[in-house]
Amino acid sequence: MSGGSGQGGGSGGGTYACGDTKCKLNAEYCTIIKSDLPGFPDTANCAPIPAICAKDPAPSCACLSKTPCGQFECDEVAGGGFVLTCPGG
Repeated sequence: MSGGSGQGGGSGGGTYACGDTKCKLNAEYCTIIKSDLPGFPDTANCAPIPAICAKDPAPSCACLSKTPCGQFECDEVAGGGFVLTCPGG
């Protein structure tokens, strides 16, 4: 999954799509939990990028591998965003 970039970049400069919401570039990552039940939508939310990752001048999906869903699919969004996708359960 890829998100669209928002206006500008840099620290806190824009947003990107996370389901029906938007996450802040360089500040938040998106987690999408896929529904495995008919009639129940996927859930999406934004969470702060961990401080250890934020200190990296070029954070990557590897830095998010220990966050919830980080061991599953991770896509980088241009401008400083991440979308983690988890299977339903």
